[in-house]
Amino acid sequence: MRQSYYEATSTRVIPKLVSGYSKISDVYTHPEYLSYTQVYAAGGLISSVEDVARWYAALRAGKLVSSATLQHIWKPYLLSNGESSCYGYGWIVSAYQGHQVVEHYGLLPGFANYLLALPDDDILAMVLSNDDSKVKQTEQLVFELATRALGKPYQAPASITMTHEQLQRFVGQYKAQDGRVLTILHEADCLFIQTVDGQKLELRPLAPFEFFFPQIPVSQIRFFHDVDQQITELEWTPRQKIPTRAQKAP
Repeated sequence: MRQSYYEATSTRVIPKLVSGYSKISDVYTHPEYLSYTQVYAAGGLISSVEDVARWYAALRAGKLVSSATLQHIWKPYLLSNGESSCYGYGWIVSAYQGHQVVEHYGLLPGFANYLLALPDDDILAMVLSNDDSKVKQTEQLVFELATRALGKPYQAPASITMTHEQLQRFVGQYKAQDGRVLTILHEADCLFIQTVDGQKLELRPLAPFEFFFPQIPVSQIRFFHDVDQQITELEWTPRQKIPTRAQKAP
């Protein structure tokens, strides 16, 4: 690995190093300076696609940790109630059509990266981006690359048609147990979910109370209702199968 660095300083010259950008109100700016010493082991590495691929090859070949340790790292940790956390030791662990998937994103001011691997199929896909607003886009791209390499490309489900009145009943604010507030919006006969960071994602109806994200593969939202058909809560299940439930505010 000859293009990888840690604890870079503003005075150090690193060949081919790109600048990071943040997008605010459709205008790109340089993010505020962040010392890599603040993130320490959580990130702050500077590398290239080629070097990360070399690191992953060494990891798979048992040159960094033993095969037994690696399998332990890629095994989802069980919670005290026996449920899977869908997270190993530093890796999100899931499956796609019977194939094991291990992955993780990286996000620092000015940069958004994603790495996804199918270890049993010897497939590795990654995107390194110098736009910190593109986390979801990098995830979608690596997932599409990996599933195409697998020969089983993801196909978005078909959407059903719903009336203005049917969509309108989902509108409102939903509060999760951790305090996060998700907002469902209805604009131009389309439904959107707005997250706490202001990101707005389109939802398309899959069934009367189920929606999918056209821009996020294998991720769905299901709404629940009472006996009077009034919406009471939602459950957001991402591709990695770690659901978030949120109660609708009165």
